[in-house]
Amino acid sequence: MSAPELPLIQPVSYDATCRLCGKKFTGPPLESPQDPRIQKMGEALFKHMLQGDEAHKTYAVICIAVCSFLIEDPIVKIFANGVRYAAFQALRKHYLPDEQLHSVVSGLPPEEFEAAMKDMRDFLTEQGEHAPKFPQMSSSANGKAV
Repeated sequence: MSAPELPLIQPVSYDATCRLCGKKFTGPPLESPQDPRIQKMGEALFKHMLQGDEAHKTYAVICIAVCSFLIEDPIVKIFANGVRYAAFQALRKHYLPDEQLHSVVSGLPPEEFEAAMKDMRDFLTEQGEHAPKFPQMSSSANGKAV
């Protein structure tokens, strides 16, 4: 896998902004995926969600619960799907406007239409060639990833 594309001029700091309250967490750029500060950053963000106000705690716990269980009860499924939908709307990375959809599929011959639909699905669900590219992790002397 290739290394992530970094900006030509790297900023002095980067922000991570809470989508619920707008609080910013600012820190210097990380050196690599193995940078030990990445764990501290994750801990700070997780702590903010679980030790924040009641809305933060409720949102975090409900999202984790809904995504962690296969639910059979049809009434609970209705609630769980509503929570999953709201979380997806707040957290999704990609959006495909009607104009872009039209420009991709208009005039395509039938044999190319299916490929275009699969590519759009992969784009929206971040899979296939649109999946996130993670840098290769370094290995220790015994061959296990660090």
